Amino acid sequence: MNMLKLSVLSISLATVTSGAAVSPALGLIAKYFSNEAEIMIKLIITIPSIMIIFTSFIFAKLSKIINAKYIAMIGFCLFLVGGVFPYFLNNIYLILISRAILGIGAGFLTPLSVSLIGILFEKHEQVKLMSLSGMCNQLGAVITVSISGFLASLSWQFSFLIYFFVIFIFLLNIIYLPKVMLSNTHKELDKRNLKIIYPFYISLFLTQVLFFNFTNNFSIIYEKEKLINPSFIGILMGSSGICGAFVSFKFSKLFSIVKEKIRYIGALGFLIAFLLFSIRFSENYYVFNLNLMLIIGIIACFFNGSAVGILMPFAFSQISIKSKKSALSTNMAIASACVFSGQFCSPFIDEIFMHLFNLHHPRDAFLIAALIALCLFIYNFRVKIKLNSK
Repeated sequence: MNMLKLSVLSISLATVTSGAAVSPALGLIAKYFSNEAEIMIKLIITIPSIMIIFTSFIFAKLSKIINAKYIAMIGFCLFLVGGVFPYFLNNIYLILISRAILGIGAGFLTPLSVSLIGILFEKHEQVKLMSLSGMCNQLGAVITVSISGFLASLSWQFSFLIYFFVIFIFLLNIIYLPKVMLSNTHKELDKRNLKIIYPFYISLFLTQVLFFNFTNNFSIIYEKEKLINPSFIGILMGSSGICGAFVSFKFSKLFSIVKEKIRYIGALGFLIAFLLFSIRFSENYYVFNLNLMLIIGIIACFFNGSAVGILMPFAFSQISIKSKKSALSTNMAIASACVFSGQFCSPFIDEIFMHLFNLHHPRDAFLIAALIALCLFIYNFRVKIKLNSK
């Protein structure tokens, strides 16, 4: 792989970690800020998402006047400052402000990585590169979540130091990223093209609602149930990322084998995962139940990671293939907005359903996700896909 492809794909390592990297510390953070509402703790993970949504639309305008390299530099600087600064803080509101700055940085980087794939490489390379981008996303999650879990076992504040890793990606892109313009300054939003690809926006939104149901709830639930220590929570969550990385790496081959069936295989993986996560046991025979719950949790993590590893590169590759080149940066900005609006909405959807159906058990959040996964499974039957001849 040449250094240009490596630098473009490395941006994906940063974008996925904007919210999820410190998720293993969420249970400890909730304990430290025990006087705060649980939704405030979950906002630590999801508030970058709402900032990414706004910044993604700024990106679409900015890409018309500033080249890709300068956009990347702005994004990396904001990402690093907003990511690391909570290490020095012990006020929940200042932490949330820092997370918002992180989100602004990620808002420049997220559509950039997928837009560069569409601009710099031919159509027949894009499915493979999108799958590699998905693999980089998952690998980023595996590495950062696992290390963050270890750091959280020392102190919840240490977990924010994980964002120093972005310095290496920053340097790589300073050297190898070209000063290419991403957008035609005279091209307006192509509504006809948008009508073709909007089903994949919905799929991306629901995929992220489900992924962040896992990210937001797993650490808090397992910390409350005292099943495992925080460092192992990071490893277990990282195992989900390993499965996702492997499936993303093999996505183009899997796509060529199963073809149209790919559209609902991922949703089925989510459905199985969250049905397993939602299983609860009585407190009798606790040791037996503990071992069984851990085994079920590991299996569910496998299905959860595999689902993300299929659905994300699937949706992004279809958007890339079906987009006109002149509209690609705008279309990808909208896709990013869908991704991160799903992340932001995820805890609020949990809260709404919990109150609506008067649910009280912590694992009921996973039951809600199973229902959403079923809706995604049914919806994806109507999604029309394009098979690349190469």
